[in-house]
Amino acid sequence: MDDLIKALRRGSAIPMLALLFFCSGATSLIYQNIWARQLHLVFGTSSYAIATVLAAFMGGLALGGFWMARHADRVEKPLMVYGVLEIVIGVYALIFPWLVGLIEPVYLAFYRAFEPAPLVFGLFQFFLLSLLLLVPTTCMGATLPLLTRFVSEQMGAVGRRVGMLYGTNTLGAVAGVGLAGFYLLPSMGLSRTLYIAAAANGVLGLGAYWLSKRVGEGGAPPEVQEDGEKVSDLGIRSLMWIAALSGFAALVYELAWFRLLTLILGASTYA
Repeated sequence: MDDLIKALRRGSAIPMLALLFFCSGATSLIYQNIWARQLHLVFGTSSYAIATVLAAFMGGLALGGFWMARHADRVEKPLMVYGVLEIVIGVYALIFPWLVGLIEPVYLAFYRAFEPAPLVFGLFQFFLLSLLLLVPTTCMGATLPLLTRFVSEQMGAVGRRVGMLYGTNTLGAVAGVGLAGFYLLPSMGLSRTLYIAAAANGVLGLGAYWLSKRVGEGGAPPEVQEDGEKVSDLGIRSLMWIAALSGFAALVYELAWFRLLTLILGASTYA
């Protein structure tokens, strides 16, 4: 009976969870716009700034996904941990400009010591700034495996529920891009947009905490009931390579389209 009540509570929590994940996707892409503008001041060119943010963003999502995929099944309170990650993202975003200023003497000392070519100096800055961005983006990448663990107790429900979460998060990302690029940054500026996004992360963290209490998380994680045939290791490795090549092509297109649209729209934010 208790298991049935827990299952009903989890099912009723999914719409609220989808709303939280929608807002999470929006804040993530608002940060992507903010970080691109902040790094533009470091690199002096939007192309290097965009490339750095995209590489760190997608790299962090991958690291977070791999990391949490190994541990999500042992997390007793996935919603609670998800809320903590959202708060960490918001706090880190607030201190990120300070961290960028903190490493400025490092790359300036590198330039004075070696007087590298512009490309080498840009790569050195790329390396340093990418490391800074890996912390929040890894937290972002860890959220999907956590929420997948919460909503999918049976393998038969994974495709539908994970697809719903991912689609909702991506729609939120679209909303975040439009909101940041066309309204928040032009009308409120960089600092206020950053404060709004960080406050939203705080609200998301508190919302996840409230939802965790409402559904009564705790105790041992539920056992996963597998339905259907298992996929072979060779099949999984093949799918991973296909997914990796697909991601590579998608990001090449994204950069190419950005460069193309800057010729038409001019302003990099709108592009």
